[in-house]
Amino acid sequence: MKIVRGSKYFAVEAIDDVPQELKQLYLDSIKKYNINFKHNLIKISEDKNSISLMYYPHLDSNPHPYLENSMSISLVDNTIKSKKESAENPVILHRLELMLSKNNPRNKELEKLTVIEEQKGLYDEKHMLYLGRRKYWNMICREANLPESLSPEMENKQQHQQLDLFNMDEIPIKIKRETTAMHIQRASFPTRWAEEKKIIKSTVVDWGCGRGRDTNWLISLNYDVLSYDPFFKPSPSPQEIDFSSVNTVLLNYVLNVIESDNERRTLLNDIYSYVYNGTILIVSARSEEEISSFASKSNWKRFNDGFLTSKKTFQKGYTLDELCESLIFMGKIVDKIEFEGGVVCVIQIAK
Repeated sequence: MKIVRGSKYFAVEAIDDVPQELKQLYLDSIKKYNINFKHNLIKISEDKNSISLMYYPHLDSNPHPYLENSMSISLVDNTIKSKKESAENPVILHRLELMLSKNNPRNKELEKLTVIEEQKGLYDEKHMLYLGRRKYWNMICREANLPESLSPEMENKQQHQQLDLFNMDEIPIKIKRETTAMHIQRASFPTRWAEEKKIIKSTVVDWGCGRGRDTNWLISLNYDVLSYDPFFKPSPSPQEIDFSSVNTVLLNYVLNVIESDNERRTLLNDIYSYVYNGTILIVSARSEEEISSFASKSNWKRFNDGFLTSKKTFQKGYTLDELCESLIFMGKIVDKIEFEGGVVCVIQIAK
């Protein structure tokens, strides 16, 4: 069994190896909620208030299988949410030997592989925020010359091909999204504008909070704020937040720094799956005019539907209509504004 920040992860095949309390909680939940969702990995939260069922199609054949889809069960409010993982950059598993049955014949070889990966520095602290996704893992495996560098004592190297699910012909560009977070103390214009118009209601989730300037400002105004950022504040994760009490979600300057249109759509779908009917979603992005101006002055290079900057970050500019159009599937547009350098669209979630 693998433990990450208190949550327990184990394969379905290892159900008889886990403590009886966890086994019974899983079995009782499957029966109570009449679950027939296909899954081969289980996650039980530290407080035992939620269970996640996950399906990894290559769990039996690859040391770092990718997640295809998952289901989250809240044992507190009796809600069930399903999620399809990004096909372009899915979550992958590490240290699989900790999650399989203790009698699984693959464990010995998987343990050897983990040692090699540790020796190569793949689990160094500098990687910990990023290695859970396929693209980043793929990149650092190439840099470490894996799997070609697997030691000769490995009995079956073919079992440990880490890159066979990836596109070997295309070396990914490492986009440094985290460096776009600005060292500015003042709250962003979109948040100040929304607060002045009394659009923001407690409780707030600041999704993609960066260094926390909006979070800190709203807290100073006595708002109840939960903040999340995959680089600067990964905990609590969206899966760990109780969105039933959330009235407002901020998504400020996040979409414009994501280089993949598919990942942007996945992010919006994820948010929609978490929030409840009536929640207010405030989304802002850099304007097309501003990004085009910066690109021409700074000799940025065209990349996908935006630009690769000199700092190896990505920037895409939006028109107000384009931003609102990308959000309309989530509900009703209740306000919008175009300001110097950016655009804001406010959606009331409808389900």
